Amino acid sequence: MTEPEQDLFKRVGYYDFRAYTQLTSGGLSQGFVLARHHMLVGMVQTVFRAGKPCATSSEALSLALEKLSHLAAIVTQEPLPLGTGEQSI
Repeated sequence: MTEPEQDLFKRVGYYDFRAYTQLTSGGLSQGFVLARHHMLVGMVQTVFRAGKPCATSSEALSLALEKLSHLAAIVTQEPLPLGTGEQSI
């Protein structure tokens, strides 16, 4: 993994977060964060939009990195609640 790529990726416990951008149909750049929650039975993926579309990819990526940091902080603040039938080992 290259150095800039490491900045776009963060692992927190059983979660992986990756920031990225995509072009919109209007030619603007939109930032996103892909969140993967690794569990014993598989993996759950969720995509979060980061702000509004921007004129430049660097602006959109900056918003995505802010969103990535925010999501990573949420996961570290307190343990996630366990569902029915789950237990901590």
